[in-house]
Amino acid sequence: MADDALGSAGDFMSRSNEALSTVKDLAKAGETIRRESTATLNKLKKARETVDQRIAHFVSQQHDATTARTEFDAEIRNHVKNSPKPADTARKMLRDGDFSVMAILRAPPSISGLTAEQHDLLKREAHLQFAPEATTARTVHEKARAALDLTISELQAQTKKVLDSIHDSDDARLSRLFAKREDAE
Repeated sequence: MADDALGSAGDFMSRSNEALSTVKDLAKAGETIRRESTATLNKLKKARETVDQRIAHFVSQQHDATTARTEFDAEIRNHVKNSPKPADTARKMLRDGDFSVMAILRAPPSISGLTAEQHDLLKREAHLQFAPEATTARTVHEKARAALDLTISELQAQTKKVLDSIHDSDDARLSRLFAKREDAE
């Protein structure tokens, strides 16, 4: 869907330039460009909404895969906190595939003796280990969203530029007409 919307944006930009060069009535060209731009922007925004929904789904899958509860959550967090190097202990648990690391991820970092940065890193690593498909899909969709955002921004700027040039052309044409009238008088 994102590729389709991006292709539509490219087609729109080509059509807007063609309309500007071939249509003599600039006001009509402006209206055509405005209408096409709105339709294309709506497609892009719809694609972005779909991508956002998919990202939310993958975030939910990652969360579900890394937050299962055990009856020993407090003991696990206490064990990690009291170890000589809490971050190393937690990472070893994760590398060993130990699901008890999820007890650490469900609590604020300080309860397990971790910094916020260490906790975030542990969470990212847990996502990769326990929810690899969702993590990969989320990354792909986040890149698609960034491409859509960039395309939307570029399309809005291009449309403004084209419509401003039409407006400037109309103003210049009016100025020439008034100048001819003044010369004739």
